Amino acid sequence: MAVNETTDIGKVRKTLEIAFEISPENDYLTKKFWNLPVAAQLSRAEINESFTEYSEYFISKGGILLEANNFDCVAIIVPPKFNPLELEDTEDPIFNEQFIKAGDRYKDKLGLGNTIPYYYLFMIGKNLNQPHIKGSARAIIDYLKERADSEDAAVMLEAINKNAKEVYAHFGFENYGEFSYGVGEVDSKGNPNTNGEGFTAAFMAYFKGGKLPLQVQEQAYV
Repeated sequence: MAVNETTDIGKVRKTLEIAFEISPENDYLTKKFWNLPVAAQLSRAEINESFTEYSEYFISKGGILLEANNFDCVAIIVPPKFNPLELEDTEDPIFNEQFIKAGDRYKDKLGLGNTIPYYYLFMIGKNLNQPHIKGSARAIIDYLKERADSEDAAVMLEAINKNAKEVYAHFGFENYGEFSYGVGEVDSKGNPNTNGEGFTAAFMAYFKGGKLPLQVQEQAYV
């Protein structure tokens, strides 16, 4: 199955809208990146606008958009020559520590961007309205892995929930540790809660030589 680079942000957005229609984790992250309170009520149209903004932002940072099977699956990635990419801090220092800095610490400990170049898979989404079309996500993941292998590079990502972690593990990604985000702001369903446990993400990477040099564990920042 062919995987293509694309500049059609509209079609990429449409697929991501379907893929993340029910995702309290993504909804929470959208509010944080937009510097909105977690109690803010956003319409689906407003949340969906984030997919356009993500695409435009990462393209401006050297990223590219991928699609497979006529946009049945799409992805936003940043290739090695533009990494390490420093995500911009939000106005919330606690969230910055819980999510943004947590990823930076993993990259530093594992040598990603220093001794090992890497592709950053920021987001990938499958059109869930087309369950009869299979293999699109695997095609994009395999394409990234093959590119990384040819460049002695890794592919890294943050799996924002348990289901994503299991999917990436199935595709050959190693879990190098987990970290919590949204702690003290939301519960596991994304509802505002000052005693909430938040969400759990996993820092995962693929590398053709097997595991990266170090196995690290992240301590939750509260």
